[in-house]
Amino acid sequence: NLGADDYITKPFQKDELLSVVEMRLQKVERSPVLPPSESRLKNLQRSEQELKKVFQKAEERRLPPNFYLYSANERPRSVYLLHEGLIKESQVSDFGKETIFRLYSTGQYPGLWEAYHGCNYSSESRTLTDVVVKVLSLNEFEERMTKDATPGLAIREIIHRQNLLLEKKLVALAIHSVRKRVGIMLEEIMDHELGTEDHPLELSRADLGALCGTAKETVTRTLSDLKDEGLIEIHSGKVIIVNERGLRELPD
Repeated sequence: NLGADDYITKPFQKDELLSVVEMRLQKVERSPVLPPSESRLKNLQRSEQELKKVFQKAEERRLPPNFYLYSANERPRSVYLLHEGLIKESQVSDFGKETIFRLYSTGQYPGLWEAYHGCNYSSESRTLTDVVVKVLSLNEFEERMTKDATPGLAIREIIHRQNLLLEKKLVALAIHSVRKRVGIMLEEIMDHELGTEDHPLELSRADLGALCGTAKETVTRTLSDLKDEGLIEIHSGKVIIVNERGLRELPD
Protein backbone atom coordinates (compact mmCIF):
# COMPACT_ATOMS: atom_id res chain seq x y z
CA ASN A 1 0.00 0.00 0.00
CA LEU A 2 2.99 2.31 0.42
CA GLY A 3 3.96 1.84 -3.23
CA ALA A 4 6.65 -0.87 -3.05
CA ASP A 5 7.16 -2.91 -6.24
CA ASP A 6 8.15 -6.09 -4.43
CA TYR A 7 9.41 -7.40 -1.10
CA ILE A 8 11.83 -9.99 0.23
CA THR A 9 11.86 -11.56 3.68
CA LYS A 10 14.85 -11.82 5.98
CA PRO A 11 17.13 -13.66 6.18
CA PHE A 12 18.00 -13.72 2.45
CA GLN A 13 21.02 -14.44 0.26
CA LYS A 14 22.68 -11.75 -1.85
CA ASP A 15 21.93 -13.65 -5.09
CA GLU A 16 18.26 -13.89 -4.11
CA LEU A 17 18.04 -10.13 -3.59
CA LEU A 18 19.78 -9.36 -6.90
CA SER A 19 17.47 -11.78 -8.69
CA VAL A 20 14.38 -9.99 -7.37
CA VAL A 21 15.80 -6.58 -8.37
CA GLU A 22 16.69 -7.85 -11.85
CA MET A 23 13.20 -9.32 -12.31
CA ARG A 24 11.56 -6.01 -11.40
CA LEU A 25 13.80 -4.11 -13.84
CA GLN A 26 12.95 -6.56 -16.62
CA LYS A 27 9.23 -6.09 -15.96
CA VAL A 28 9.65 -2.32 -16.15
CA GLU A 29 11.54 -2.63 -19.45
CA ARG A 30 8.74 -4.77 -20.92
CA SER A 31 6.00 -2.43 -19.72
CA PRO A 32 4.73 0.13 -22.25
CA VAL A 33 6.09 3.57 -21.52
CA LEU A 34 3.54 6.27 -22.20
CA PRO A 35 5.00 9.44 -23.70
CA PRO A 36 4.61 12.57 -21.61
CA SER A 37 1.67 14.76 -22.49
CA GLU A 38 2.17 17.74 -24.77
CA SER A 39 1.47 20.17 -21.94
CA ARG A 40 4.06 18.47 -19.69
CA LEU A 41 6.65 18.60 -22.48
CA LYS A 42 6.01 22.31 -22.94
CA ASN A 43 6.29 22.91 -19.20
CA LEU A 44 9.55 20.97 -19.08
CA GLN A 45 11.02 22.90 -22.01
CA ARG A 46 10.02 26.19 -20.41
CA SER A 47 11.46 25.22 -17.03
CA GLU A 48 14.75 24.07 -18.65
CA GLN A 49 15.02 27.43 -20.39
CA GLU A 50 14.35 29.26 -17.13
CA LEU A 51 16.98 27.15 -15.34
CA LYS A 52 19.60 28.13 -17.92
CA LYS A 53 18.62 31.78 -17.52
CA VAL A 54 19.50 31.49 -13.82
CA PHE A 55 23.15 31.06 -14.93
CA GLN A 56 23.20 33.77 -17.62
CA LYS A 57 25.22 36.24 -15.53
CA ALA A 58 27.06 33.63 -13.45
CA GLU A 59 30.84 33.82 -13.09
CA GLU A 60 32.70 31.76 -15.70
CA ARG A 61 35.78 29.80 -14.63
CA ARG A 62 38.33 27.83 -16.62
CA LEU A 63 39.64 24.78 -14.78
CA PRO A 64 42.48 22.35 -15.65
CA PRO A 65 42.18 18.54 -15.70
CA ASN A 66 42.11 16.78 -12.30
CA PHE A 67 40.73 19.85 -10.50
CA TYR A 68 38.49 19.15 -7.50
CA LEU A 69 35.12 20.83 -7.93
CA TYR A 70 33.92 19.50 -4.59
CA SER A 71 34.67 16.65 -2.18
CA ALA A 72 32.49 14.12 -0.36
CA ASN A 73 30.83 15.36 2.86
CA GLU A 74 31.39 19.02 1.93
CA ARG A 75 28.47 21.42 2.20
CA PRO A 76 27.53 23.01 -1.15
CA ARG A 77 28.57 26.64 -1.43
CA SER A 78 28.07 27.04 -5.17
CA VAL A 79 25.94 25.68 -8.00
CA TYR A 80 27.54 24.74 -11.33
CA LEU A 81 26.63 24.62 -15.01
CA LEU A 82 29.19 22.87 -17.19
CA HIS A 83 29.79 24.94 -20.32
CA GLU A 84 32.68 22.95 -21.87
CA GLY A 85 34.56 19.77 -21.02
CA LEU A 86 33.96 16.65 -18.97
CA ILE A 87 33.62 16.12 -15.20
CA LYS A 88 33.41 12.89 -13.20
CA GLU A 89 31.61 12.20 -9.95
CA SER A 90 33.10 9.30 -8.00
CA GLN A 91 33.81 7.65 -4.67
CA VAL A 92 37.10 6.14 -3.51
CA SER A 93 37.10 3.18 -1.12
CA ASP A 94 39.34 2.86 1.94
CA PHE A 95 41.55 0.62 -0.22
CA GLY A 96 41.96 3.32 -2.87
CA LYS A 97 39.61 1.82 -5.48
CA GLU A 98 37.71 4.49 -7.39
CA THR A 99 34.24 4.00 -8.86
CA ILE A 100 32.88 6.66 -11.19
CA PHE A 101 29.12 6.92 -10.73
CA ARG A 102 28.36 9.71 -13.16
CA LEU A 103 29.84 11.78 -15.98
CA TYR A 104 28.83 15.38 -16.67
CA SER A 105 29.23 16.95 -20.10
CA THR A 106 28.28 20.28 -21.70
CA GLY A 107 24.97 21.68 -20.48
CA GLN A 108 24.78 19.58 -17.31
CA TYR A 109 24.79 20.52 -13.63
CA PRO A 110 27.32 18.78 -11.34
CA GLY A 111 26.19 18.53 -7.72
CA LEU A 112 22.74 19.94 -8.47
CA TRP A 113 20.86 17.45 -6.27
CA GLU A 114 22.82 18.37 -3.13
CA ALA A 115 22.59 22.11 -3.81
CA TYR A 116 18.84 21.92 -4.42
CA HIS A 117 18.15 19.83 -1.32
CA GLY A 118 20.71 21.53 0.92
CA CYS A 119 22.60 18.40 1.93
CA ASN A 120 26.29 17.41 1.92
CA TYR A 121 27.90 15.99 -1.21
CA SER A 122 27.94 12.20 -1.18
CA SER A 123 30.71 11.93 -3.79
CA GLU A 124 33.72 13.87 -5.00
CA SER A 125 33.81 15.64 -8.33
CA ARG A 126 36.89 16.27 -10.49
CA THR A 127 37.52 17.56 -13.99
CA LEU A 128 38.60 15.00 -16.58
CA THR A 129 39.52 17.55 -19.26
CA ASP A 130 40.04 21.30 -19.52
CA VAL A 131 36.71 22.68 -18.35
CA VAL A 132 34.70 25.89 -18.55
CA VAL A 133 32.09 26.04 -15.80
CA LYS A 134 29.57 28.71 -14.78
CA VAL A 135 29.46 29.21 -11.03
CA LEU A 136 26.61 30.70 -9.00
CA SER A 137 26.78 31.16 -5.24
CA LEU A 138 24.37 28.96 -3.32
CA ASN A 139 22.75 32.02 -1.73
CA GLU A 140 22.03 33.58 -5.12
CA PHE A 141 20.73 30.26 -6.45
CA GLU A 142 18.35 29.88 -3.50
CA GLU A 143 17.12 33.47 -3.96
CA ARG A 144 16.35 32.75 -7.62
CA MET A 145 14.48 29.57 -6.68
CA THR A 146 12.45 31.48 -4.09
CA LYS A 147 11.44 34.15 -6.62
CA ASP A 148 10.50 31.71 -9.39
CA ALA A 149 9.60 28.06 -8.83
CA THR A 150 9.51 27.29 -12.58
CA PRO A 151 13.13 25.99 -12.83
CA GLY A 152 12.34 23.54 -10.02
CA LEU A 153 10.41 21.32 -12.45
CA ALA A 154 13.51 20.97 -14.65
CA ILE A 155 15.70 20.28 -11.61
CA ARG A 156 13.42 17.50 -10.37
CA GLU A 157 13.33 15.97 -13.87
CA ILE A 158 17.15 16.11 -14.14
CA ILE A 159 17.54 14.46 -10.73
CA HIS A 160 14.98 11.78 -11.65
CA ARG A 161 16.86 10.89 -14.85
CA GLN A 162 20.18 10.83 -13.02
CA ASN A 163 18.78 8.44 -10.41
CA LEU A 164 17.41 6.09 -13.07
CA LEU A 165 20.79 5.96 -14.82
CA LEU A 166 22.59 5.42 -11.52
CA GLU A 167 20.26 2.54 -10.60
CA LYS A 168 20.94 0.89 -13.96
CA LYS A 169 24.67 1.31 -13.46
CA LEU A 170 24.69 -0.10 -9.92
CA VAL A 171 22.71 -3.16 -11.02
CA ALA A 172 25.15 -3.65 -13.91
CA LEU A 173 28.12 -3.48 -11.53
CA ALA A 174 26.47 -6.07 -9.29
CA ILE A 175 25.24 -8.70 -11.75
CA HIS A 176 26.67 -8.26 -15.26
CA SER A 177 29.85 -9.65 -16.80
CA VAL A 178 32.86 -7.39 -17.35
CA ARG A 179 32.13 -7.41 -21.09
CA LYS A 180 28.57 -6.20 -20.55
CA ARG A 181 29.73 -3.57 -18.03
CA VAL A 182 32.23 -2.20 -20.55
CA GLY A 183 29.41 -2.09 -23.11
CA ILE A 184 27.18 -0.14 -20.70
CA MET A 185 30.10 2.22 -19.99
CA LEU A 186 30.46 2.87 -23.73
CA GLU A 187 26.69 3.47 -23.94
CA GLU A 188 27.13 6.16 -21.31
CA ILE A 189 29.93 7.65 -23.39
CA MET A 190 27.68 7.66 -26.47
CA ASP A 191 24.91 9.38 -24.51
CA HIS A 192 27.39 12.21 -23.85
CA GLU A 193 28.02 12.41 -27.63
CA LEU A 194 31.60 11.21 -27.21
CA GLY A 195 33.40 8.38 -28.96
CA THR A 196 32.70 9.78 -32.44
CA GLU A 197 35.28 10.64 -35.10
CA ASP A 198 34.83 14.33 -34.28
CA HIS A 199 34.95 13.72 -30.53
CA PRO A 200 36.91 10.52 -29.82
CA LEU A 201 37.06 9.16 -26.30
CA GLU A 202 40.32 10.25 -24.63
CA LEU A 203 39.94 9.03 -21.05
CA SER A 204 42.73 7.17 -19.26
CA ARG A 205 42.41 3.41 -18.88
CA ALA A 206 42.20 3.94 -15.11
CA ASP A 207 39.16 6.21 -15.55
CA LEU A 208 37.57 3.76 -18.00
CA GLY A 209 38.07 1.01 -15.44
CA ALA A 210 36.52 3.16 -12.72
CA LEU A 211 33.53 3.84 -14.97
CA CYS A 212 32.71 0.14 -15.34
CA GLY A 213 33.98 -1.06 -11.97
CA THR A 214 36.93 -3.14 -13.12
CA ALA A 215 40.72 -3.00 -13.28
CA LYS A 216 42.34 -0.95 -16.03
CA GLU A 217 44.11 -4.05 -17.37
CA THR A 218 40.78 -5.84 -17.69
CA VAL A 219 39.08 -2.95 -19.47
CA THR A 220 42.07 -2.70 -21.85
CA ARG A 221 41.71 -6.39 -22.80
CA THR A 222 37.94 -6.03 -23.23
CA LEU A 223 38.33 -2.96 -25.46
CA SER A 224 40.82 -4.92 -27.55
CA ASP A 225 38.25 -7.72 -27.95
CA LEU A 226 35.55 -5.23 -28.98
CA LYS A 227 37.97 -3.76 -31.52
CA ASP A 228 38.62 -7.20 -33.01
CA GLU A 229 34.85 -7.66 -33.33
CA GLY A 230 34.52 -4.39 -35.28
CA LEU A 231 32.48 -2.59 -32.63
CA ILE A 232 35.07 0.09 -31.89
CA GLU A 233 38.31 1.48 -33.29
CA ILE A 234 41.33 2.54 -31.27
CA HIS A 235 43.77 5.10 -32.72
CA SER A 236 46.67 6.35 -30.58
CA GLY A 237 44.75 5.45 -27.43
CA LYS A 238 41.56 7.22 -28.60
CA VAL A 239 38.39 5.13 -28.75
CA ILE A 240 35.94 5.63 -31.62
CA ILE A 241 32.62 3.77 -31.59
CA VAL A 242 31.76 2.38 -35.03
CA ASN A 243 28.85 0.03 -34.23
CA GLU A 244 26.55 1.73 -31.72
CA ARG A 245 23.72 -0.78 -32.12
CA GLY A 246 26.07 -3.72 -31.59
CA LEU A 247 27.36 -2.25 -28.34
CA ARG A 248 23.88 -1.50 -27.02
CA GLU A 249 22.79 -5.07 -27.79
CA LEU A 250 25.72 -6.88 -26.19
CA PRO A 251 24.35 -10.00 -24.44
CA ASP A 252 24.47 -10.24 -20.66
